[in-house]
Amino acid sequence: MTDSRSPWRAVASVLVGAAILVYVGCSSNNAPETPDIKPVPAPPDDDLAEDAQDDDRPADAVLLVSGQQNGYLEPCGCTDGQTGGLGRRADLMNQLREQGQDLVPIDLGSIIADPAGSRAGPDQIRIKQGIGLEALARLGYQALALSPDDLEIGMGEFLGQYLNVPDAPPLVATNIQPAEGLEETFRASIRVEAGGLSLGILAVVDPRAISALADPEQDFYIQRVLDPMESIQVALPSLQSETDVQILMVQGPSDLARSLAEAFPEVEIVVGKSEFELAPARPERLHDGSTTLVLVGKKGQQVGLLDLFADTPGRPRYRRVRLDSRYDDVEPIRSLLGEEYLNRLAQNEVVENYPRRPHPSGARFVGAETCKNCHPNTYQKWSTTKHAYALAAIESGHRGNRTMDAECVSCHTTGFEFDSGFVNAATTPHLSNQQCENCHGPGSLHVTDPMNWEYRSQMVLTREEAEQTLCIRCHDSDNDPHWDFSKRWPMVAHPKLDRYDDPKVREGLDPSTLPTPSGRDDAEAGD
Repeated sequence: MTDSRSPWRAVASVLVGAAILVYVGCSSNNAPETPDIKPVPAPPDDDLAEDAQDDDRPADAVLLVSGQQNGYLEPCGCTDGQTGGLGRRADLMNQLREQGQDLVPIDLGSIIADPAGSRAGPDQIRIKQGIGLEALARLGYQALALSPDDLEIGMGEFLGQYLNVPDAPPLVATNIQPAEGLEETFRASIRVEAGGLSLGILAVVDPRAISALADPEQDFYIQRVLDPMESIQVALPSLQSETDVQILMVQGPSDLARSLAEAFPEVEIVVGKSEFELAPARPERLHDGSTTLVLVGKKGQQVGLLDLFADTPGRPRYRRVRLDSRYDDVEPIRSLLGEEYLNRLAQNEVVENYPRRPHPSGARFVGAETCKNCHPNTYQKWSTTKHAYALAAIESGHRGNRTMDAECVSCHTTGFEFDSGFVNAATTPHLSNQQCENCHGPGSLHVTDPMNWEYRSQMVLTREEAEQTLCIRCHDSDNDPHWDFSKRWPMVAHPKLDRYDDPKVREGLDPSTLPTPSGRDDAEAGD
């Protein structure tokens, strides 16, 4: 593979700066799939392309396509049945290489997605981006498409991270005209040699998505975003004359990838984005089968493998491989996610620095021990549930201590996203675990004036509200793929467990006795 790096790299790293700021997620899918084809050893539940069932000859080269990781670097480990993860991808890639496969991994980008909507917070998303780039480098990726999703953290910060990752895959952006000095950073095309074949790789990005970023720094790095069709027309002829197989990655809607595949019959493989979590099990064959269109699913749950043959370079054999429990977290990713990533989260205090906001009710969180004063039997019921031990589950769980991970902490503590909620176990021990107020709202107003109907009504939660909007915030398809509200609800429901005819219950508590974060007074805590 040809990939000369300009001395400008070192200069850019200083100008742009390196952001070492990762968003770990998990993903699941229970859809049936069909058997994997040789030589990848796997039980019969991976997808098999329609033209490969009777063809088990070894490939001359294997093109591995991935993308749309969307911040899901690894399964969180909260439950069984989760799929995806860069560690499992490493296991699959190691197996292929050990079998003697000449592997060419390329990635469509979108390592992260929507930092503003992430429960991890912006600092952790930035760390995630850097870790994701390092993972691609460690796995030996040979091309990365420029993605608007990855630029959501800011073009300068993305490039700072990219330029400071040793052996980062070439950043391919055929329809980007870079600013002066960045010509070796934004590559119009690359060429890769594998298995006796020469592969030419292009990548285009939807100009509308770049414009939508409205990044004030954009002009410093990009002169123009060109029309994808025109850019391919310019770049393709020379690539076609010098390579056996032409590959086009399309960062944009699937219909854009399809239209470009239809417009360029000379391109053998087109890789685009699926709008769904699961990638289609079978590729689309265009131009009487001479062009193969492969769509990449979301959250890194699967990868696509295209077997290339020197005698028929334009007729790849395709299979989609689901990254489930058959694959283990292995090096070179295991230490990256299990050690380096967690160290960065801790060093940058992403949990403590999470951007919190006031609760709209005006109340603040007081903790279950305070609720116990008037609701002792309800408290006792809660204490028998897993909610009462939620923080311990991430202190010593399957993936080790994750108390520095804001994404995990957000679902294992109380009031995390609010300024009177959980900060850390030392500062706000009374808000550890999943407590009453995550469901009913902060209780400071209610406990000091329990007969005030307005305050009481704010804390009422119906079964329907719990089922439709509340529980699935944490028990979603990623973190709890086996979630069944009707089975779990009886475990936590607590109607009419306490009586309220004791006059003391009606008096309310002295506000000065309510717990506050260590070292802060009531005003600081939000009362």
